[in-house]
Amino acid sequence: MTAVLPDLRGSIILDGAGHWIQQERVAEVNAALIDFARSLG
Repeated sequence: MTAVLPDLRGSIILDGAGHWIQQERVAEVNAALIDFARSLG
């Protein structure tokens, strides 16, 4: 995947999540977004 997205900072897979992950796994998605935003410094 890094060949297509050379600045990819990581990926997270939530087992059992469907297409609407932001609605199905609200807490996990929000936590990942907050962690990403904090890593930008």
